[in-house]
Amino acid sequence: MACANISSKAMLLSRTTPASALFRRVVSASTIGSVRCKHVYMRKENPFASKEALRRELKWVGNDRVALMNRIEKMLTDDEFEKAVALVMAAEKEGADSIASWNALLSEELKKNGPDMAFKLFNDIKKRGVKPIAQTYTILFRELSKHQSRKAVKIAMSLYNSLKPDSSTPRSIVHTNAMLQVCSNHNDMDTLWQVAGELPSSGPDAPDSITYSIILNAIHKNTKLATQKLHPVNDADIIAKKKIPAIRDGRIIWMEVTDKWRKGLLAVDEGLIFQMANLLIFGGRRRDCFDLLALLEQSMNIKRPEAMLKLVRAAEERTGSSNAPGKKGQNSCHPTMEDQGEVQKSGEISSSDLFKPIYSGGVRTKAASGPSSPSSAYPLPTNRELTVILRACRHFAGGPAIGRQYWTVLTAPDGPFRIDPDRTSYHEYLRTLRATRSSAASLEIIQNKMIPKGVAFTNTFVISLSTCFRDKLNPNILDIAGALIDIMPTTWAGSHPKPISAYVDLVRETVSPARLYADTRKEGSFPGKSQNQLYKDRLLDAVRHLVPHIKKLQQFIISQQRNSTIGGRMYDDEEEEVREHGASSPAALADESHRTLKRIAGMMKDLLDPSIAPLLSDSELAQLKTQSLKLRRLLNPISHMPSLDQNQSNRAPSSENPNP
Repeated sequence: MACANISSKAMLLSRTTPASALFRRVVSASTIGSVRCKHVYMRKENPFASKEALRRELKWVGNDRVALMNRIEKMLTDDEFEKAVALVMAAEKEGADSIASWNALLSEELKKNGPDMAFKLFNDIKKRGVKPIAQTYTILFRELSKHQSRKAVKIAMSLYNSLKPDSSTPRSIVHTNAMLQVCSNHNDMDTLWQVAGELPSSGPDAPDSITYSIILNAIHKNTKLATQKLHPVNDADIIAKKKIPAIRDGRIIWMEVTDKWRKGLLAVDEGLIFQMANLLIFGGRRRDCFDLLALLEQSMNIKRPEAMLKLVRAAEERTGSSNAPGKKGQNSCHPTMEDQGEVQKSGEISSSDLFKPIYSGGVRTKAASGPSSPSSAYPLPTNRELTVILRACRHFAGGPAIGRQYWTVLTAPDGPFRIDPDRTSYHEYLRTLRATRSSAASLEIIQNKMIPKGVAFTNTFVISLSTCFRDKLNPNILDIAGALIDIMPTTWAGSHPKPISAYVDLVRETVSPARLYADTRKEGSFPGKSQNQLYKDRLLDAVRHLVPHIKKLQQFIISQQRNSTIGGRMYDDEEEEVREHGASSPAALADESHRTLKRIAGMMKDLLDPSIAPLLSDSELAQLKTQSLKLRRLLNPISHMPSLDQNQSNRAPSSENPNP
């Protein structure tokens, strides 16, 4: 009776207040009374739906469970939860199959109101005689894994334990995987190991590829969370010590995986291989990078290049063991404390044993899924593996050149793998080219591959221009960098100030006194030119590349000035560009554009210096003066405005008020 009274008061209040949508959900009646009355819509007489409306809905959906499900989804989209409950209850009375619709309602309730209210609804459903199916539990686990409630793991574990072998819905490996995902997302490693430790070693409930993937990912996330607040340089030794147990656990799991794989008890897929590779690259040691490449050769038959094998043999000879790392701080992915004694203390498995071949041969096709049909084939690598290979190769001496060999093999159109690179892979490859100072190759990959595919963004040019800066001793570097600046407007990058500023940095480096002196010597790249002539040529060529970008940089500034008064967005069509580079705000972009324009103006001013201007032709000088004046007016509009006295003196006298 109390619930009915509170509900009627809530409905009355909802009709008299502008916030009626809040009360139609009746999330809580605490503002009216101290009693929670949440599931009033489960009563026989649902006050949120009229009988006439229900009859019309039932006439439309009939006994079709698909039509009922579609209608329920539409109601949930329109935030008509109570009406959806009433419709499912009415359809159930007419004999319709309603379990899928109940599942959708449970999922919605858990998303909106949390685990407690969702499980009250779950119990109400069971009291109505509706038997949950396996998918019902999977949905609940899935939503619990996403929910931020501290009680999510406890509730999920209670639900998991209710799935008895002799119950109407017996537990399966699908439910176990869903339970493990809840533990992983909530960083509850104790419960995760408890659940994983109860799994049988064989049979239909034994761990599958997804099980191992979730566990490896959980180890990675847990260790990353434990080290994320530590300083990457000052606390490098502490971070390395914390990572060692995680890598050791991952290697033990992989030993179990490969043992089952060889026996035909487990179908290993690309997702599991990637999680192990991702954990190894997270380890950060030189040895972990080597093991990652050995892992992919073992599991995907991606052969290591001969240059890589030479590095492995050299490491073995240097340490006297195949699983020993390099010297502390030398050729490692990150600064670590790894030495032979540390590895022996960690008790890790020998790499030669852990990554020995699975098969003597095999055809590379996608592995079959499911523990009952293991495949002797190698899973095909994807862009994720390509990216992690390039990242690993970039962090040890000689690795970038090896990474380029991997790229050639994995992306060859007529090769065995035929990976079609995505934006992330291209950017990792550009970073690899940066490590080898391959500026011309960067320009080629952007022009011939990335632009035709529409995956060239701001960061693409930031990386490639930083490659040019590393390759600054190349006599043709300004031609390469200028070509990059010229093609920017044809891509998502547009005229973003970040790469343009990087280009200005490069130009300034090439016109430094030391560089000009070196280039104009007899053994230099331009022995026949004077330093002033070379200075003029390089600055003037740079200005020609930069002038087309001035107008767009000006638009960034004007857009910020306009939107600062109304709080609007700066632009829409280039939002992807900002997201790619991570610009903090339109104001930051406008400030950066202003600084870049000032630097361009400085270059023009240097060209107009009395010591350089005589070297310019008449047309060059006139054009440069015009451009410089326009840019100065843009940067300092107030200083170039005519004074008040000048305006008055130039104004024609009025006929109504003639001057005396």
